[in-house]
Amino acid sequence: MASKQGLEPWHLDTQTYLFPHDIIDQSADRQAPEGWPEASVNGQQLHYGMNPAVVTANRSRGDEGSTH
Repeated sequence: MASKQGLEPWHLDTQTYLFPHDIIDQSADRQAPEGWPEASVNGQQLHYGMNPAVVTANRSRGDEGSTH
């Protein structure tokens, strides 16, 4: 948290929404989706796609689309 003398700290909340059916169908070859950057942006490492081992394990357990 950044602060500056004479100013009150501010509490910031963020939320993330995950849609299981969109996640499980992501590319397994780590290719960027159309319109997304293919290389590093501001030094960030970009990792696209879903690990096929995770998808296969969850589908074999019958957890496809599970929200927990």
